[in-house]
Amino acid sequence: NLQGSYHKENAQQVISQRNQFGVAFSTAKTAINIALKTGSDNELVKLLKDFILTK
Repeated sequence: NLQGSYHKENAQQVISQRNQFGVAFSTAKTAINIALKTGSDNELVKLLKDFILTK
């Protein structure tokens, strides 16, 4: 069934995107906690802004 196959592929893409978001969000949260504990939050914000500007 072509439609069922398409739905399965779409579902797998959504799950993959959720997993990627989860990994990225978890990593960002850890970085924020470290930055706040070490007083380097300005450095992290600059790093993130630079990243955004290059994309």
